[in-house]
Amino acid sequence: MRLIGDEKDPSHVGIGYTIRYPRNPVIGDKFSSRHGQKGVLSVIWPQEDMPFTETGMVPDIIINPHAFPSRMTIGMLIESLAGKGGALNGEFIDVKPFEKYEDDDAIHYFGNELLKHGYNYYGNETMYSGIQGVHMKMDIYMGLVYYQRLRHMVSDKSQARSTGPYDVLTH
Repeated sequence: MRLIGDEKDPSHVGIGYTIRYPRNPVIGDKFSSRHGQKGVLSVIWPQEDMPFTETGMVPDIIINPHAFPSRMTIGMLIESLAGKGGALNGEFIDVKPFEKYEDDDAIHYFGNELLKHGYNYYGNETMYSGIQGVHMKMDIYMGLVYYQRLRHMVSDKSQARSTGPYDVLTH
């Protein structure tokens, strides 16, 4: 709640309020990282069917790896490396995309941080299929990234058409 008033006429006073209620994501909701890496939720898997690491970590979101080279969101990769290293050290890290870290680039700096904690230099991890429980034949990169749901939610959208003839091919 907030008080709304007019400096020129103090007799005009009002109250403004905002109602917020949490909603679970549904297929079609739009998400974005801080770096503009936008995507639409396409599948909701049960947690027991998601791939997992040797330590039992399960990812919240799986992103198509082809999204990074086409959109060139290198800052998001650096954020995920720094987030993983910072979480292992228990500290917050301020990262700038073109900043040098101890006379090296960011990937080398954070790669060495991951090596200190027993992880792969690039942050790749061995994962297991949640459905079959077998070892997946490739290493999968897993890191921490801030993701947010955008206001483009399927529940808020509607489509309508008037009655009348329609095309046989497209309906």
